[in-house]
Amino acid sequence: MNTTPIEKARTIHIRDLFITICQRWRSLLICLVIGAIVLGAYGWWKSGDETSTTPQQAAMIGEHLGEVRKGVIESYASDIISSTQQLIWQGQYNKESLLMQLDPFHLSVCELSYYVDDAVEEGQSGSKRFAIAQAYLASLQKSFLGQKVTTIVEGENSFEQKDFFESPQLIQIDKGDLKDGVLTFRLFFSENANEEDVNAFKKALQTAEGSVQGSLGYHIISLIGESTYQYADLDILSMQESNTKRINDICDRIDKIKKAVTDSEEKKYLNYLVNLVDKDVLDKNHVSRVKINIISVKNIF
Repeated sequence: MNTTPIEKARTIHIRDLFITICQRWRSLLICLVIGAIVLGAYGWWKSGDETSTTPQQAAMIGEHLGEVRKGVIESYASDIISSTQQLIWQGQYNKESLLMQLDPFHLSVCELSYYVDDAVEEGQSGSKRFAIAQAYLASLQKSFLGQKVTTIVEGENSFEQKDFFESPQLIQIDKGDLKDGVLTFRLFFSENANEEDVNAFKKALQTAEGSVQGSLGYHIISLIGESTYQYADLDILSMQESNTKRINDICDRIDKIKKAVTDSEEKKYLNYLVNLVDKDVLDKNHVSRVKINIISVKNIF
């Protein structure tokens, strides 16, 4: 007997399919998570296989390059490590320093002028006054003044050096009138002058007086002028621009090294050497860990 298969048509409704899928959402979610983990692990393994270099592979590459090419790449790696270290320190300074936070066009300045009476007769040299001023600066730098920052500016007849001290605010010291016995300090603030900081400076100067009296003999230093005013200081702007430019120069230096290395084996050997650097070599001043990557070093900051 011949039998004829009977074909049955089945209709699937989209709504019913959607309801069925929703009822099995836990199974679908588990499958998606497993799939994502597998794909991610494969991608990680694949990228590691392509980019990482073992010590044994590095030794083989170095031997294949020869002493001359190997020496050049090692020199490049040393340069990158040194430049990146400078980049980290400079970037950290630019983020945290008071100098870099000030608006050079809208400064509040408290100017304090002191008269130094060293009992020299009128017409005599002011060398002793200058020595007294230097002694005060040395004493203040130990107890109050911080890092010294210097800018070179063009004067009427020549270039001149202006010194600032940065801590706890930016302070400029004017010794230009010392021949007349006047020593002037300028304290810079972002907004209005902070009275607590001004008083702290006065107290630090009074504390320094005892030690200076002991080393340079009797003299009197007295406050003869105090004024607060708004000011724009292009010297500060110049230092800010110089610090910013320094980061760009370092990045450009690293980019030039990267572009100079075109051979694939040289690149692998270079990256291997750069990534050998221990964290402590670059992690001075508690800077957060930055993995050196010659390709993306500009993204550090």
